[in-house]
Amino acid sequence: MDVTRFGSTNTPTKSAKRGLKSFFRCFFFNQKSRTLIEYFLKGVDIPIYIWYESYPTHSAEGYEGRVGRVPAGSNYGAASLNLTDIRESDQGWYECKVVFLNRSPKPPKNGTWFHLDVHAPPRFAVTPDDIIYVNLGDAIILTCQAVGTPTPEILWYKEANPVDPTATVGNI
Repeated sequence: MDVTRFGSTNTPTKSAKRGLKSFFRCFFFNQKSRTLIEYFLKGVDIPIYIWYESYPTHSAEGYEGRVGRVPAGSNYGAASLNLTDIRESDQGWYECKVVFLNRSPKPPKNGTWFHLDVHAPPRFAVTPDDIIYVNLGDAIILTCQAVGTPTPEILWYKEANPVDPTATVGNI
């Protein structure tokens, strides 16, 4: 099995765009043993995905219809996972655990860790009004908020000239 310890410098980081898919590679080689495959999201007690031989798979709430094993014979490995329709909330640490039910795993803590980094295009959460009327000499506060991953940077311009938002601008 491909074993990567949580927090090690060689822990794979996967990047995916919101709405697309990502594969988590998890290999195991002894396919003659009775095998249980579980995928965990760090901080969540219940696995997001469970597979056991001819039993129905389990997908956690929010993952239904979006998570499943890769097709048999793929180059990703028999325990690898396909996560589709990526959401920003999918970002985090994932662990693949392969449990051999008719023998003791060596070492007892086996698993492959992945960090999924989700990229989402910026979008406005709060925008200023298109037209604001102000009396000459009055102060005005313009607010704007954008969300996305990575966190977007907001820049202000007046007549194609950058405005420094850190200072009280005054008469511009």
